[in-house]
Amino acid sequence: MFTTDMTLSNQVIEAFLNCKYKSYLKATGHTGSETSYEKLQKELRARFRRKTQAKLQGGCTNSNIANVRILTVSTLRTGEPILLDRSIHLDGLHCDFDALKRCSGKSQLGAFLYEPVLYCQRQKPTRSEKVLLAFQAFSVGRVQGTTPGRGHIICGEMCRTVTVRLASYLKRVDAIISALHKQISSPDATSGILNSHCNVCEFSELCVQKAIADDHLCLLRGISEAEIHRNNQKGIFTVNQLSYTFRFRKPRKRAKNPAKPRYFALQALSLREDKIHIHGTPTLPAADTQLYIDIEGIPETEFYYLIGVLVARNGQCTYRSFWADQKEDQAEMVSQFVIYLDNYLGAPIFHYGKYDATAIRKLSAGMSGRNQEALTLIVDNMTNVLSIVYHHVYFPSYSISLKDIGRFIGCEWSESDASGIQSVIWRKTWELNRDPRLKRKLITYNREDCQALRRLCTFISHASSEEGADTSGRESHPDVVHSSELRRHTATGYVFRRQEFAIEELQYVNDAAYFDYQREKVFVRTKRHVQAVTKRKAKERSRSRKVNKHVTIECTKCPVCGRKDIRKGHKLTRTCTDLKFFQGGAKKSILKYSSLRYKCARCNETFVPPDWPEYRRGYGHGLASWCVYYNLACRQSLSMIGSALREIFGLSIPRQSLNELKRSIVSYYEPTYHEILRSIVKGPLIHIDETTVHVRGASGYVWVFTSMDRVYYLYKDSRKGEFLKEMLAGFSGVVVSDFYSAYDSLDCPQQKCIIHLIRDLNDDLLRYPFDDEFKLVAKRFSLLLRSIIDSIDRYGLKKRHLHKYKRPAEKFVDFVVSRDFSSEIARKYQKRFKKSGPKLFTFLDYDGVPWNNTNAEHAIKYFARYRTLTDGLFTEKSIQRALIMLSVFQTCEYNDTAILRFLLSNRNDLESILRSGRRGMRSSNRTKHEAE
Repeated sequence: MFTTDMTLSNQVIEAFLNCKYKSYLKATGHTGSETSYEKLQKELRARFRRKTQAKLQGGCTNSNIANVRILTVSTLRTGEPILLDRSIHLDGLHCDFDALKRCSGKSQLGAFLYEPVLYCQRQKPTRSEKVLLAFQAFSVGRVQGTTPGRGHIICGEMCRTVTVRLASYLKRVDAIISALHKQISSPDATSGILNSHCNVCEFSELCVQKAIADDHLCLLRGISEAEIHRNNQKGIFTVNQLSYTFRFRKPRKRAKNPAKPRYFALQALSLREDKIHIHGTPTLPAADTQLYIDIEGIPETEFYYLIGVLVARNGQCTYRSFWADQKEDQAEMVSQFVIYLDNYLGAPIFHYGKYDATAIRKLSAGMSGRNQEALTLIVDNMTNVLSIVYHHVYFPSYSISLKDIGRFIGCEWSESDASGIQSVIWRKTWELNRDPRLKRKLITYNREDCQALRRLCTFISHASSEEGADTSGRESHPDVVHSSELRRHTATGYVFRRQEFAIEELQYVNDAAYFDYQREKVFVRTKRHVQAVTKRKAKERSRSRKVNKHVTIECTKCPVCGRKDIRKGHKLTRTCTDLKFFQGGAKKSILKYSSLRYKCARCNETFVPPDWPEYRRGYGHGLASWCVYYNLACRQSLSMIGSALREIFGLSIPRQSLNELKRSIVSYYEPTYHEILRSIVKGPLIHIDETTVHVRGASGYVWVFTSMDRVYYLYKDSRKGEFLKEMLAGFSGVVVSDFYSAYDSLDCPQQKCIIHLIRDLNDDLLRYPFDDEFKLVAKRFSLLLRSIIDSIDRYGLKKRHLHKYKRPAEKFVDFVVSRDFSSEIARKYQKRFKKSGPKLFTFLDYDGVPWNNTNAEHAIKYFARYRTLTDGLFTEKSIQRALIMLSVFQTCEYNDTAILRFLLSNRNDLESILRSGRRGMRSSNRTKHEAE
């Protein structure tokens, strides 16, 4: 397992948890120049170790092996109750122990074994310290023959002991060792990625110099390894290359919650051009009095010892600091801070980074009464300037730390090495020697931070006012560029957009050149041909409403009481434009209905004949059905449908009337829509899926619920699945879905779509073709599925034929879950099978349950094709109306029912869809008055 080219040690494991490249350098024997922080931490650890060991030694008798520092099997067999400050040296392994504690158990030593003890200065151990403890357990296990399942961490000044179960952390140690072996075997592929640990790393100077020489993307602090990898796949490896990829994208006007990411391409552009770029409109609260605060503390112990406040009023600045010598003085420091801020109630408070707001919240939790209420109000008035800079302001620097951007706008610090890490060093050194110069240095550093923050806020306010002001006739700062100005240098994507003119007269001349204006206002006065065309259009519009049949409807008795003694009232007329369908096509039909309003002499009921047409808009059901069919099923816009009606039938119908026709059809079929959902919930099987849709600038989701012969679409403004429990209450069948976690909350049997998993497996197999562990998992899974699919092809989805595969499926899942994989991609799928393994094979226990989610995916594709027509133009009401009809249309398709024929049948019950078949187009809009 170990090689002579690498030595595993505590330092190597600890380094790996901070930086893989540092662990590689440590494992191969490289050394760097130790930083001041590392020197101080080493001294503090030594002090804490001596203090803790003194307490542990107090209850122990003299050891027979007190002078033996390197442990072997023979020295461990002496059975000492506790061993302090010992080591284990094996081939390729060197592990140092703070302490080893004897516990009962079986090992090569006898009826006992040793468990590692780790010292931790923090009050609560971190995950990294638990992994380091697991490495010590792994190391002592190689000597005593049994790896202990527990370890102990002594925490804080009170020496509180925490017992840790190490099973999961031991797996992490194995993964680290495997990764280190891969690094050693392929050193050319090993490179450093700059991260936050670089500030305290002994190899920091080496890595930064190499990154600058390569112009590596990791120089942009905050960029993730995943994003670096994505850029590398596009052929972008340097900051300079990345700077040419930024494209300004105009935000959506109606966006409810517009995304505000950090564009690293714009950051790179700022570096290349050495200019500040403003993206969007940064805004800060404005007031006559403004407060700028900065808090210094020790992160490990959550001790906040210095609060600095800079008050800016009418151009004058006053600085005040509040200091705590020790943690017991913290409450008094906070009280003085609260009293001082009482003089500036309501003034905006600015800070840089979330550390200060988090500190105030934690201090508030430890207070009570008035101080707690005051601190809560302070938090409410605080503005994090870092969030403004992160989203809107791009300085020509690799990071957005206050020191980097402060120096760019003219700020200076008394100490050249001033930083947050250095302030921790100064404070801890002051605690050791109480040097007053260090205290003055810390207060000066805090004041200069507040002054830099004020200058930054002033700069942002000026940049924001320039962005909002009229840019014509002004010269902006030469080093400041607004990202919206970058798009003016390119016409790509804006060829057909409406041009913006600087002079109003030019805008007027341009408007006069539009096609419609020229035809209707200019050429009509000069060209006879155009005059004739215009007159012909007007004549055709008048002819389109010419009546081709008159229908008189009479009534002979009262529809309420049945008496024939009825009296005639005033005359009624109604004209209806409709499409009449027959076997070979359709034709325009304009009917004029005439009748009278009647009154019964007996019951005094006023009525019209029962056959009197109900539609008042002047358009029949056949025409409305035709428009909705072509709009939703054939994905034509209403303007295209209006043009088709003019060209084919000579009908000129306004756009507003087409919208009203669509709404009337939707209202008519809304009961069918609700009936579909009720029938799906009563069934034995539901397929569920969801997809995104843009609704007037905001993002929403369309959910689809299907059975084998029914489809139901639903719009929701988010992807949260809380509504599923209430919506599917009473459902007792099987849910087939993808791996989205919202479906896991449903209290019913679930079948996960294996096709989704297969696609992911195939993509990763192509991405990692030489990963043998992953290939083994994929091969065994594919062989199992192949045998199941062969049986399904032969017998169908029948439990009696599929149940025999239950045991092989469980065996496969157990194999994947219990295996100790070293590759990252294999462990990724191990987690997936552990979480969803049983749900992959639910279909083996039921009749008629498919192993894929194709039914729902087919319905999603149907909506996606319609979405391409109007995505981003929907309102919530319009998409809900569209989904009602799409649910009816897809239900028709799943039952092989002709959609237009069903619409023309004038029926709106689900049973009509289920029992209909595609038996050809028939004329089904014959009403009683036509029969007469």
